[in-house]
Parts: sequence; structure tokens; C-alpha cells
Amino acid sequence: MLKLKPIYKDYEFDCLVANLQMKDERYEDMFIFEESDEPTLTDDMYELKENDNIYIQCSEIGYIVSLYVECEDSYVINKGIYKTLEEAKAKCILLNQ
Repeated sequence: MLKLKPIYKDYEFDCLVANLQMKDERYEDMFIFEESDEPTLTDDMYELKENDNIYIQCSEIGYIVSLYVECEDSYVINKGIYKTLEEAKAKCILLNQ
């Protein structure tokens, strides 16, 4: 039997990005913006409301999605750098699922 595969590998990601670009109301209040107190030392960031361990750092090289993990030694896992804020937000939403 023939199994159909999606045309796009990241179809769900692409759909989320499109919805975020169109300002879909379902996603408007999912993030909290935190402006840096010291812009020369730290970056602005967006934190996912449902899971504050997933956040976006707004840097000069792009939007960095990170996952904070607590264990014996807590550390941050970089989950990707994105050109647009919508792409970074889509990645955060998918990480939280």
C-alpha cells in the first residue's frame, strides 16, 4: 500500500509561521516581552507564558530560541536561530507541545 508523505517536512512549522505573520488572534497573547534593563549587556527577550523555560533572545544575529533545563547543573540548550520573530515564536510553540 502506498503511504503518502507531506510535501513539506516542516508543514506544521510553516503553518504556524503563516498564522503568526497574519496576526492570528490565537497566538497574540502567548508571549511576554521583556525589555532589557541594560541593552549593552543583555538582549530583549520574549518568554512563552505557558512555559517560562522556553524563550526567545532578540540579538543582532537573529532571534535565538532557547530551552532552559534544570538538573544538577542547570543549562541552556540553543534550539535555533531564526531570521524572523514569527519563525522563532513558531519554534517555541512547537517545543512546548
